[in-house]
Amino acid sequence: MSAYDFYRPFTDKESYIAYEPWHISYLPLSYEASQAYTIDILRAVLEEEPILGKQWLLDNLETVYQRYIVLPE
Repeated sequence: MSAYDFYRPFTDKESYIAYEPWHISYLPLSYEASQAYTIDILRAVLEEEPILGKQWLLDNLETVYQRYIVLPE
């Protein structure tokens, strides 16, 4: 699988995301998407949406973004 740049993103026990054995990602595309989806874009989208807990999410966006969106190195 890794010979073709596919990987399982949620296998690390240190991750904040539960193990998902069915989840397979393509590394070049994942990396490109993660570089394009910046915290500023996420903040702008969230600010426009009428969601419960929005203020908490905006106040904690850096942590949420680093834990759940940024690809590990």
